[in-house]
Amino acid sequence: MNTSRRSISKLSKAVGAGVLGLSLLECGAATAPGDSQKPAGAQRELPPFLDVFRAVKQSPVRSRQVTLVSAVGRVTGILSRPETDERLPALLLVPGDEGLNDWMKQSSRELASIGYVTLLVEPVKAENAGDERMLARLSAAVRWLRRRPDVFPEAIGVAGWSEGAGPALTLAGSMPLQACVVCDGPMTDDAAVLAGLRGTPVLGVFAGRDDRTGRALPGFRKILAAARVPHKINVYAGVQSGFMNPANAKSYAEEEAERAWVEVYEFLGKHVEDAPFRPAVLGSSANEKAARPVATVADIMRAVNDASGVRGALLQSLEKQPGDVKEWRRVRARAALLAEAGRLLQDRTPRRGSAANWGQNARNYEKVALAVVAAADQQDYAAARSTLTQLTATCTACHQQHR
Repeated sequence: MNTSRRSISKLSKAVGAGVLGLSLLECGAATAPGDSQKPAGAQRELPPFLDVFRAVKQSPVRSRQVTLVSAVGRVTGILSRPETDERLPALLLVPGDEGLNDWMKQSSRELASIGYVTLLVEPVKAENAGDERMLARLSAAVRWLRRRPDVFPEAIGVAGWSEGAGPALTLAGSMPLQACVVCDGPMTDDAAVLAGLRGTPVLGVFAGRDDRTGRALPGFRKILAAARVPHKINVYAGVQSGFMNPANAKSYAEEEAERAWVEVYEFLGKHVEDAPFRPAVLGSSANEKAARPVATVADIMRAVNDASGVRGALLQSLEKQPGDVKEWRRVRARAALLAEAGRLLQDRTPRRGSAANWGQNARNYEKVALAVVAAADQQDYAAARSTLTQLTATCTACHQQHR
């Protein structure tokens, strides 16, 4: 892995000013390496990064079609990984409506060649970025990757292109992931979804001539900053949607695509590949033991619903409007713990009732708790109280089916 990262770093330096140090990543950070434009016919300023990258000898990759089971049906995709016996970080890749085309398959293999297990999933038409069936399928894919013996369960990222960008962002806001990349797609302005990202770093890659970018980007940045989500936004001026795909003859922009790919590789390398130290040998008993859940459903319920539990403390802290920032932070902290409890419950098995209903109820609980987090971030007392009532109703609905 270190060898492949070093080769990427050297290639990154070769493209000069197109790469900005990721040490700049912080809440509210925004860069636009593609903002400068050259007159037609001007001499190329950057070497062809993708051509150079593809010319470097990478690890042989093996790919195969896989099928996994989710609460809403089967999920199909293409799994790729280097021909090694290493345990590796993983990436879930979410394509847009174009599906598993040659470019997405090639991109998946190239990411695998530098040291990832990649799962490119078959897209499913969703009504919106928060579509529950879509989210159930993607969540199942992440859990499937985490259970694989050749994957570090605590080193998984997600990347979405075009119409897959919104679902990728929603997924990262609904379960713990190391990083989220959204490329050339629509952005959600759902404060609850973005608040759910919390410490998950986000890289956004957008086309400057895409109308959606101009309309939605200011609000997107504002909500990410308010939710304290580490993020970096790159807008490439003068290019249209689809600029990263060579198959799009009218919109493909080679130099901007190369810069974007360098950013993506470096971002994933820092936040997924270089996650905290992990044992490097397959079958490591220490790693497998660490991956086992400790808290049972009963443990979580007692900690949350006991008279002196987190939910009771949250109710008490919202009996009247918080008087200062310190009190609002206390509200946020308790709501955030409830959201984490919802995430933990999604990976547990109920003693009674269907697994599909359990997963749905746990996701609903998390979503409502995240809405309280978002209200606390905005210091909106009316919204926090209203959403807290929904939280109680969510608990009741779950108990009727599973207690």
